[in-house]
Amino acid sequence: MSYGAVNGYAVKMGVGASMNPLLEASSYDNYIYERNVSSQMGNAFAEVTLHKNLIFKSQISANYELARYKEFRGRYSKDRDNNKPPRGTVENDYKQAFTFDNQLTYNLQMGRSKLNVTALQSAFKTNTEMNIMTFDGLPYNSRWYNLNSATTKNISSGFNQRQLSSLMGRINYTFNEKYLITFTGRQDGASVLAAGQKYAFFPSGAIAWKLGDEKFIKKVKAISDLKLRVSYGQVGNSVISPYSTSATLLTTTYSFQQTVAPGFAPNNLANQALGWERSQELNLGLNLGLFNNRISATVELYKRKTKDLIMKESIPNSTGFSSVVNNVGQVSNKGIEILLNTVNVSTKNVRWTTSLNFSKNINSVDALPNGAKFSGSGNTNTIMVGSPLKMYYDYKAIGIWQTKDSALARVYGAFPGNVRILDVNNDGKITTGVLGQDDRVYLGTQLPNFTMGMTNRVSYKNFDFSIMVYYRNGTMYNNDFLGQYIQDYNGGWGRLKLNYWTKNNPSNEFWGMGVKGNNTGALYFEDASFLRIGDMTMGFNVPKVKLDKLGVDRIRIYAQLTNPARFTKFHGNDPEYNGGGYQDGFETMNYTFGVNVGF
Repeated sequence: MSYGAVNGYAVKMGVGASMNPLLEASSYDNYIYERNVSSQMGNAFAEVTLHKNLIFKSQISANYELARYKEFRGRYSKDRDNNKPPRGTVENDYKQAFTFDNQLTYNLQMGRSKLNVTALQSAFKTNTEMNIMTFDGLPYNSRWYNLNSATTKNISSGFNQRQLSSLMGRINYTFNEKYLITFTGRQDGASVLAAGQKYAFFPSGAIAWKLGDEKFIKKVKAISDLKLRVSYGQVGNSVISPYSTSATLLTTTYSFQQTVAPGFAPNNLANQALGWERSQELNLGLNLGLFNNRISATVELYKRKTKDLIMKESIPNSTGFSSVVNNVGQVSNKGIEILLNTVNVSTKNVRWTTSLNFSKNINSVDALPNGAKFSGSGNTNTIMVGSPLKMYYDYKAIGIWQTKDSALARVYGAFPGNVRILDVNNDGKITTGVLGQDDRVYLGTQLPNFTMGMTNRVSYKNFDFSIMVYYRNGTMYNNDFLGQYIQDYNGGWGRLKLNYWTKNNPSNEFWGMGVKGNNTGALYFEDASFLRIGDMTMGFNVPKVKLDKLGVDRIRIYAQLTNPARFTKFHGNDPEYNGGGYQDGFETMNYTFGVNVGF
């Protein structure tokens, strides 16, 4: 069924189909989102020299922010789906933040030895207040004005406070400008954690050796810089929502003698044992310069182990809740980061440089509470020992059932044109039961296998050009765009131009539309690897001879193209964000022309 057109765009096609995203993104007064932010910041400090080697510094900073968000969803937006009247929302957020630091620094130099000792006390506090007004059932496109005409009104408000208190001591020692040692100890206290668990101590230390300054290295003419570094340290994480350790209430309704009355009910389980998430990391680093630094490189090897991970832990539904925020399990990360800079050409008129970066991280869940191997219930709500976080654990699609396989398909209750699911345990049926014992398997993770970036800069006389390319490999997403704009046999329509299966087109990519019994969701898991040209900039610097006549120091004219191209096999919009069609769902390409003038 066709729903006609609005403003030159088809509304939607097919019974029950989703709205046309192009209509929502058009200039038509259909979906509008505005964000206005006003921020004031202030900073003051006083520094006193108590002794020629002893300095005391006190600093206070404050920030006040007022943010207002306004959103309108017209009848032809995806949310309203052409069968609901317009909706408007106004949200006001007020945020106050204060930081107070006191620092004492002692410096001493004796011969070839240098000593720096620092003591720091820091306090941070932030208050956030918000109120949200949502009005449903607007009689016409009045945006967020004339909200009193709406049929349904919902007003909510909230307040939260967060405080962090820290004490830190650090000793830096340098000998002969070649050997460097640092030791640091800090104690942090976070108000969001449970009573008795708010404070923790985190030590760290580092050693560096400037090998490039040693005589036996200076004899190697090709080496212009060489430095080795090793460090070990512990850090803590307390980034959870305020009051997560407390039992909170939600509003609900009760029936008193067949009369509806407002009331309250438990919103979550309290956890009075929630403490710091603690990470310990060993890092090895190398700085290398060759041929007068025409080639320079930085290599970092690291191994990080995190225990008492703060996250939601699944609990029996008999408690009345499905999860609780807790310190659960242990996670490890190890990897390598490389930065390489080269000067490829350097003459009087031409200069060409390249910057290349590479990063690879291996993430793994090492342990879960009570020796469990799994936590969660499948799909994205799953943690498995030996696998990375943000993983997908679900059914694996191995193609489409073909006509020649009709007999075998019927064993699984399927038909030609249906998605073919891997029968992991070979029991002749696709089962859902206990994780690790049914037909669900590890499919992939949202974490990338590795990332790479490269920037080339070329200049010729007064002209310059740069291009930045970025590549991400190995990320998997449950494709939100496909989930929004194609359907299974219950709807029986295809709203995207894809290679669907038919008797005359026995595709192994997408199921047959209108074929009974599809398990289409298994095909939504896709590799989201991509190569992106992120930036291209060309500029021209006006020669100094002409600048002198104009009485200015510099003039640069430039043109910039941001996000001009992207290459991927991922079906959908932007594979970097996996949007379903709203604010982060569509890529943008920006053209910028500008002039920089300096006097």
